[in-house]
Amino acid sequence: MVVRAATLGADGPPCGTARVTGPSSAAQDAPGPRQYPGGMFRSLGALVGDLLVVILFVAIGFVQHGTPLTTENIFLVGWPFAAGALLGHLAIRAWRAPFRIWPHGLFVWAITLAAGMAVRTLFGAGTEVSFVIVTAIVTAVGMLGWRAVALWLTRGERVVPTTGEDASAR
Repeated sequence: MVVRAATLGADGPPCGTARVTGPSSAAQDAPGPRQYPGGMFRSLGALVGDLLVVILFVAIGFVQHGTPLTTENIFLVGWPFAAGALLGHLAIRAWRAPFRIWPHGLFVWAITLAAGMAVRTLFGAGTEVSFVIVTAIVTAVGMLGWRAVALWLTRGERVVPTTGEDASAR
């Protein structure tokens, strides 16, 4: 709500009283601080980007170890990390700023890694220290790297709201 001091005149209350109005329609429609236009599609794109990093990580692992690259194998190894990525996006509410590296990208990556390793441990899959280290490095480079590129490519699209005082100083 906005409280405005009234002026003398036929259209407002007498001097010394205040008129309370709701937020202007421009304030309701404007994106929040450092938000992106088209946020819903970008949020979905961020989730898809993270899932593609997970799939690429699993596929590269199979190729490096000589394991057949089948849809079933990719699903069996990748689903814990895919579930972790989804959990990370929901936990940090990544749709608010899908391309931000800090804190959104870092927390989505950490939750993806922790949840993936926890699920693998629960199902008796390998979680050797070397696997955890390689997974952490590769997924961090992928998940944070694509966000850095996206931030750079969309640097001109971010909106920084200005207040009346800031606008008068410019």
